[in-house]
Amino acid sequence: MRNTTLQCYLCGGHMRFFIHKHGYDIVLCPMCKLIATDFRKPYRRFIDTFYGKQYFTGGDECGAYENYEEDKQFILRNTRIVLGALDGAKRGKLLDVGCAMGYLVDEAVSRGWDAYGIDPSTYAISRVSKTLKQRVKTATIDEISYPRKSFQCVTMLDVVEHLKDPRRDLDKIRSILTDDGELAITTGDCESWLARLLGRHWTFYNPPQHLFFYSKSSLTRLLHEAGFTPVRWFGMGKWVRLGYVLHLAATTMDFPWMLKVEEAVRRMGFVHIPLYLPLGDNMVVVAKKEI
Repeated sequence: MRNTTLQCYLCGGHMRFFIHKHGYDIVLCPMCKLIATDFRKPYRRFIDTFYGKQYFTGGDECGAYENYEEDKQFILRNTRIVLGALDGAKRGKLLDVGCAMGYLVDEAVSRGWDAYGIDPSTYAISRVSKTLKQRVKTATIDEISYPRKSFQCVTMLDVVEHLKDPRRDLDKIRSILTDDGELAITTGDCESWLARLLGRHWTFYNPPQHLFFYSKSSLTRLLHEAGFTPVRWFGMGKWVRLGYVLHLAATTMDFPWMLKVEEAVRRMGFVHIPLYLPLGDNMVVVAKKEI
């Protein structure tokens, strides 16, 4: 077993080597069970270069989307599941953190929210529709300057695992939420049966873009430390294209031979076949501010 000097972000315990993937050590805290990527690169420089066009258009080195814009209808289906969990919330201002090309923002506006979005990717923001241009901007969480208590809701779909300092970022989010506001987070569950079964081949174990890997208990601890109380949890299946599944298998699951399968399926015209995957490894939490 490899030695590591990394301290746990949550509890300060001594992290132990867990797996090695994509050139990075992933480490585990035996005390609080938080899992993290041992990431020692300049974070700001990394996000400025990594989340470019290649991230959204199938760059094999990114292990991300095969074609984000072709996946729009499926992303919207998944988005509606989360927005449906917020239907009881007071319609007001909503901020989507990690909004990419603005699909959630557009859907939220259609549901009566005064919705806005931020994303660190200049490429993604450049692809936002003209009708949403005034509602989105290129920014990281630490760069936003919205007035305190100005949003009734903040959504973070598949974002928290990308953050280098999630406690700091959640503290910033807390400051812009109204006292009765809600925060909705989706991320992978590293204690799910699928994560345990697949081990290092689980798609969420995907460094360097994913820096933390949460269970319900470790995410609860992080939320409490940032001044939030979870009020609702539920599992979430996902709609995807067959082509996207094969691309993930080749890149994030570390089965490079699947690229040939993806190419063959594309030639046959089957990459757009829709799939619903209720695999139990995606969790959703809605949290309230602790006052």
